[in-house]
Amino acid sequence: IFAHLLREKNNSINTLLVEFSENENIYQLKESLNSVVMTTDFFTIFHVDEYEVILPVEVIANLNEFNLYLANCDFSEVGAIFTSKILENIVDTTKRELMGLYTTPQGLARYLVEVTLEDSEGDFADFTVGSGTIAKFLIEKISEYKGIEYAHDHVWVSDKYSYPLQVANLAITSKESMNFKNIVFQSDAIDINCGDEIYIVNPLTGKKEKLIIPKFNCIVSNLPFISSNNRINENKNLLRFTKQYNIDNRADLYQILILKYKELLMDNANSKVGVIISNSWFKTQKEYKSFYKTLSGIFDIEFVISSNKGKWFDNADVVASIIVLKNKRQNNCKVKFIGLNKNPSICSPSEVDELVQNTIFGNESSDVSVQEYNNDEVIKYINLGMSLEPLFDDVSWLENIFNKLICLNKVFDSSRGVRTGA
Repeated sequence: IFAHLLREKNNSINTLLVEFSENENIYQLKESLNSVVMTTDFFTIFHVDEYEVILPVEVIANLNEFNLYLANCDFSEVGAIFTSKILENIVDTTKRELMGLYTTPQGLARYLVEVTLEDSEGDFADFTVGSGTIAKFLIEKISEYKGIEYAHDHVWVSDKYSYPLQVANLAITSKESMNFKNIVFQSDAIDINCGDEIYIVNPLTGKKEKLIIPKFNCIVSNLPFISSNNRINENKNLLRFTKQYNIDNRADLYQILILKYKELLMDNANSKVGVIISNSWFKTQKEYKSFYKTLSGIFDIEFVISSNKGKWFDNADVVASIIVLKNKRQNNCKVKFIGLNKNPSICSPSEVDELVQNTIFGNESSDVSVQEYNNDEVIKYINLGMSLEPLFDDVSWLENIFNKLICLNKVFDSSRGVRTGA
């Protein structure tokens, strides 16, 4: 399928498909695909190992029958939604839940990029790239200001798993960018460090190129929806962050990855992180512990964004939120709590543009509710025992009775539970 998606853009790929349709020589197909890998940047898609061609004759015949069928299909208008669906169908539901792999809807990806990206200079990344939807919009946005070659030279994408990388590589490739490199590599986000070396194939020269991972001006991601219960064979680096920031060892993976991203940011005022995450971090824990407090200690929190109307993902039970963070520069920054009355996942491009403008400028409308606080005010409400959910509404009336409130456990012996997120 991937070869046929690219056949109109690459003569070598078209030729190997035609040859296989004529001779059904699986060994020649392997050599041809590996030859294409040497002159393009599609290793994750086309590389064939030695033992992958040991197939029964009937299977090879069926493969060619499918090849001939695809040859008669028109892929010229195929978009990112199609490739995203391929990814979802490759990985079954159970594995997808364990991997936290849920493709990002087009409108939501665009909204995230637009509200996060502030400066088109520097290097940019998505280290949980999935189907590549966010990276695609990131490249498009940077291309508007700096040109498509600059965008491909400065956008870095990776994923822990090879499945999504194959689709992501396609998603960020256009007819105009076939001769530009895609900086796509496989790595667990928690293991990525500035100064590490990676290797890609430069399609312009057909040669391997060594790249050094830089500090980043902006990182945008749809972080995996993996709870602490599903962190199987967990990476030892996770514990380093729970100790360093004194957070619970049962913290969800997305919380630790945000802390990791802090290490990868450039140290300037415009460096930002924008991520889609579960809303499970909204809750306030025992002794008034809150992930918000952890984040506000190392970032200026710019936006906390939630849905006032249904879920953004139709393929996951998780209730999602967005948080946009900047390098710490102020002791008491302004924080906007944004409630979206429209679902960006199903909005038209013009509707997404309107949501973006109202979000950035803090404009109240029928589609966007805005509450703005000083960071110290948010901390004060958390220390009152409140979770973050009420802060999307006007709670200023609490100021009138704040000094009259006492902790419930001074009057009752009680236990309570909080149900948020997955």
